[in-house]
Amino acid sequence: MECMISYCANEKTVQMAFAVFRHGDRTTDAGTLYPNDPYINETYEPYGLGELTNTQEKKLQRGKRREYRLGQLLRLRYALLLGKQYKKGTVRAVSTDSSRTQESLELVLASLYPPRSTELEWNRWLNWNPIAFEIAPHATNRLLSIALMYCPSYRQLFDAYSKSEEGQQIESMFNSQYEYISNHSGLNVTKLFNLFRLYFGLLSENYLTRTTKKNYEMVVATPQLNQLFGGFLLEDIIKEMRAKMNENGTLKKRKINLYSGHELNIAAILGAMDVFFPHIPPYGACVLIELHRHKDSYYVQIFYQDYSSRMLQPLTVPGCTFECPFEDFAKLLQKNLPGTKNGDPCLITRN
Repeated sequence: MECMISYCANEKTVQMAFAVFRHGDRTTDAGTLYPNDPYINETYEPYGLGELTNTQEKKLQRGKRREYRLGQLLRLRYALLLGKQYKKGTVRAVSTDSSRTQESLELVLASLYPPRSTELEWNRWLNWNPIAFEIAPHATNRLLSIALMYCPSYRQLFDAYSKSEEGQQIESMFNSQYEYISNHSGLNVTKLFNLFRLYFGLLSENYLTRTTKKNYEMVVATPQLNQLFGGFLLEDIIKEMRAKMNENGTLKKRKINLYSGHELNIAAILGAMDVFFPHIPPYGACVLIELHRHKDSYYVQIFYQDYSSRMLQPLTVPGCTFECPFEDFAKLLQKNLPGTKNGDPCLITRN
């Protein structure tokens, strides 16, 4: 089964949608530069390092247009659910504290709810209406944090997995190349994760593509890793669904949740739902999680847009059907949720 993103949402049954997406195409990020990088002094004006791009000049893709187009596709898919005019409380929008993810979210919101020909139109020359959104700081908010960089408990688990027999088998697939890469890049490459950021500065390198795919497999390899990574976001989504199912609850008006993050956030939510497959989520990649209702029964459907085709990919949680009953969905994925523990499971003291 494949589904066109524009036409296949069953608007008679869909009650709420969740879209987790990666930011648009960007210039080289400062964190991906390496000592021997021939473009290490490039400033990428007028955008700057790590920012969304306008055009295809200098091999830069249309990052802003990609995100705006994503919002248009979501509007087409959920036109009946969303309604023509934006109303406060219908959208929850969250971004990481990166400028490129915040701008990507603004672009999606702009095309999701254009105000023209509605009561919210305020400038006939500008088909745009401001919509507030939340920022999830990496170090304190778990929804869209990068656990490998901000969660000590996750790093301990990841290091333990890397040293396990399974982890060592993955590492051994590529370690014969580490010396060559170290000599030519100027980096000290001793393990797979050292190549993680280098990849994004050298997208055309086939070897780095293979190693980075393996690295993504490793970061979501076990339920314990998923609990401290995508498990926080999945737990939030399940709670939001339960609240939506309560017709007298606080989320009665809510129609869609938007989460603007990075490729690791895409891998994290796919991993938390046990539907990750070996790949590197591209710019603008989007996971759609839909809550449907048929009579008195609720079920969940998952789709993924990775631009490998014009079609959405339907994804099925192992042990369930594509139209997965909500309680089965929650029960099957319980092992990947952080759950209730004393204090912060990432062991970071909150102020």
